[in-house]
Amino acid sequence: MEPLSGTKQRWHAPKKYADAEKSGLMVKVDSPENIVMIELTWDGGKPFVEEVDAE
Repeated sequence: MEPLSGTKQRWHAPKKYADAEKSGLMVKVDSPENIVMIELTWDGGKPFVEEVDAE
């Protein structure tokens, strides 16, 4: 997520991936290699700008 202003933010990945606990993704690490490939999908969506309430 990229903040654009006090009330707008651009999502470059689906919002469901913003919370690791709720993303549904799991990676099993069973070797000392430091390369991990995580496939994200928009399921037909695309990057978007969201308007949020000013804090």
